[in-house]
Amino acid sequence: MHSGFYVDTILSDVDLPGGTNGFQLAAWVRENRGGIKVVLSSAERTAKAAGDLCEDGPRIAKPYDLAILLARIRRLKGWSCGDLEESS
Repeated sequence: MHSGFYVDTILSDVDLPGGTNGFQLAAWVRENRGGIKVVLSSAERTAKAAGDLCEDGPRIAKPYDLAILLARIRRLKGWSCGDLEESS
């Protein structure tokens, strides 16, 4: 977060190494960096909390369906279908 890069969307797994989990990360981001959107992912079934902490619904299951992941990011950003490809 202090790298100098502009971050507006975070994709994180629920299970993270080092004692912090994706729910805690999402809560921290919401409290400290309110403009950043969070998408949580997990191979495991997760609690409803994932939907409560993410701006656009529950976690995305792994393995990722690229179309679902891109659609989620587009909705978060308010982008139309071609915008993501154009901004890459």
